[in-house]
Amino acid sequence: MRSRQLACFVVSMTAIVFGGTVHAAIISQYTFTDAVGSPGVLNRAATTVDPNVTAGDITNAPTVNGNPTVVLQRLNGVGYATQPSLAASRAAFNEANDIANVYFSFVVSPDSGYELNLDELTFNVARGGAATPRTYDVRSSVDGFAASLVAGPVEILTVRPNFTPVSIDLSGAAFQSLTSPLTFRIHYMGQVGQFGQAIDFDDIKLNGEVAVIPEPSTLALLALAGGWLFRRRQREV
Repeated sequence: MRSRQLACFVVSMTAIVFGGTVHAAIISQYTFTDAVGSPGVLNRAATTVDPNVTAGDITNAPTVNGNPTVVLQRLNGVGYATQPSLAASRAAFNEANDIANVYFSFVVSPDSGYELNLDELTFNVARGGAATPRTYDVRSSVDGFAASLVAGPVEILTVRPNFTPVSIDLSGAAFQSLTSPLTFRIHYMGQVGQFGQAIDFDDIKLNGEVAVIPEPSTLALLALAGGWLFRRRQREV
């Protein structure tokens, strides 16, 4: 009888600690919907954020040799089903001919006591005009931005106002149980020297779980109870 009660306790505690910790499927989302009081201005802030996460604004790549490489603008009235969106082009400097220098980024940080278990990063992308090539690439701070998450650069196949949906799998071990700030960089590139060529982005969304980190004392109690129960059942066999 006592072992049955302990078994029920262990099961209940495990459900409390490891279950019911999901707060939202969307961790952060950028739809570029106009901010209240700022019509006509590119809204760089996240429009949806999990309550236990801090999401930074969409940020330009830093200058290279003192020259900017990125131009980000609000785009509206061009026929997309969801508007406004983001039109990304390159600044007219030679440094913007290297895709490594051309990107925008955002940071997500779990609050103290929480961890991120990621599922996917999704967004919509299209060329702003017919000229090719125009490409994108995505990297993260998990590995210091070393590896492409899309085997990129990837050619963009559709033209404004028809978006191509992109989904990047983040379910691997490297993107689980994250407790530190995480940065994503979205790189893009047009024809060399054609700095004004736009690439359009919309609905940038990071999906996954925001989970409570169990207290060490709770985990220790579960381990002790589970071990005792295992030994008890071994003796009863």
